[in-house]
Amino acid sequence: MFKKSFVAALLSIILAVMAGTSAFAEEPKSPEVEKALVKVEHTNAKIYDEVEKTQVKAQALYEKYLENLNKEQDAAKQEQLIAEYNKDIDALIAKLDEKTQNMTRKGVEKATEAGLTVEVKWVTYRFADREALIDPMVVISW
Repeated sequence: MFKKSFVAALLSIILAVMAGTSAFAEEPKSPEVEKALVKVEHTNAKIYDEVEKTQVKAQALYEKYLENLNKEQDAAKQEQLIAEYNKDIDALIAKLDEKTQNMTRKGVEKATEAGLTVEVKWVTYRFADREALIDPMVVISW
């Protein structure tokens, strides 16, 4: 009995997929749309590259901070190191955020002009001991 219901369910799923396949067919893209899609991917690749560079810098800054903090015995100097590190890492992340938002804004404008519907998707990235939201683009439709 179980086999019959399993086969019936499987056949139903296969038929539904076959019938619905044409509904998901991709409409042809114009050369302008193709160009815009490539530009969106190129912009996102630049954003990911900038994120990666900043992650490496943040990790180096964090390791240096921990090394200096472990060497220092004076509490006042430790507080100064902590404050300095916080200022430096926050500035590093803020610079990246500003740069990527600018890249995304320009990319969205160009993509919209070309007829794409894009959305900014915030993604959480880790920078040493911090997390930050960075905004690559996602193409919704054209």
